[in-house]
Amino acid sequence: MLLPMKRVNLFKKLTTWINKHAINLENLIICGDFNCKLVQENNDKSNGILKNIIEIFYLKDSWIYSEKIMNKDKPGVTKTRN
Repeated sequence: MLLPMKRVNLFKKLTTWINKHAINLENLIICGDFNCKLVQENNDKSNGILKNIIEIFYLKDSWIYSEKIMNKDKPGVTKTRN
């Protein structure tokens, strides 16, 4: 798991990389587990940067999106331990 400042640097590099290499921003897909809680407010600067990337490039969080469709009354997590 990346520390918050390392995530900040990663997200800044990601934005630069997308702007430099993306051929078509209208059909952009970014995959990965960024270890950020987008639905909760906290003091982690990396969450704000990731939210900004999502807004700038009109991205959707597939986990949040699928939870709204598949489990409207049962929010969950991708992995649990018993």
